[in-house]
Order: sequence, then structure tokens, then C-alpha cells
Amino acid sequence: MIVFALWYGIWGVLSAYLGCMIGAGVLADMPFSLNVIWSTADLWQALIPLTAFAYFKANIRLRTKRDWGIFLLFGCFLNNLIGALWGALTIVVVGMVPGTEFFCYISKLVYRQHYYYPGDRTLLPQVHYSIYPADKILRPELLDLIITKKR
Repeated sequence: MIVFALWYGIWGVLSAYLGCMIGAGVLADMPFSLNVIWSTADLWQALIPLTAFAYFKANIRLRTKRDWGIFLLFGCFLNNLIGALWGALTIVVVGMVPGTEFFCYISKLVYRQHYYYPGDRTLLPQVHYSIYPADKILRPELLDLIITKKR
């Protein structure tokens, strides 16, 4: 998503947004009104690095340490943090998760975005894209399994 945004500009950002709308919304039967807002998290995650690279005039080929620093700060850390905040805030505002679980849910979103391994089935309870009630998402034993998983 980030690479396509850097290569294709705003078209890459819009494709990230539409991809989230289709993948996380339409295929998961998420209500359209929620899907439009929820998918904005992917828009932020692609738009932040694109804006940073344009503002700081960084090279997308990452030829210098400065380019790498901009990529890591805006393309790996800051954009995922803002996307996780946006996603968690969205489901708290619509009442899918109680407000007391807000920071707990953010930690799961950030963890999943950074440490998901495709062959690892223990992380597959769809935390990021789930539309189930909070008691099915935030079971304490599932949270402990996800956060304390040893590699």
C-alpha cells in the first residue's frame, strides 16, 4: 500500500482506500456508512508517507539515510499509529467496542499491523476487520495469546 502510494501518487492512495472499502467493508458485510469512515484509516496510512516524501523532497528509491529515516518514521511508524487510532476511535464512536477498551484495542491493531506473519494462524481472529460485538473481540485469553506470543 505504501509503495504503491509512493509510486503512483494520489492514485495509489485512492486505491488503498477503495481496497479497504471492498476488502474490509463489502466482503465483511460492514454497513456502508461505517465502511466509508472505517476505510479512511487506510487512506491516512498511504497519504501520510506520500505527503512526507513530497514535503521533505525525499527520494522514493531510498538512496540516503535521510530517505530511509523519512520512510521509517512516516511510512512505518506514524502512519500505522494514526491508522490504528482512527480505526479504534471509529469502532468506539459507533459503539461496537466500549470506550474503556479503546487503548487495549489500539495495542492489538498496532501489534497486528507490525507482527503479522502470513503462515501464523494464531493471529487470524480478524481483529482489525471484525464487526462482531466487543465481547467476542476482546476476550482476555485471546488478547493474552496475541500480545504475549513468543517467536
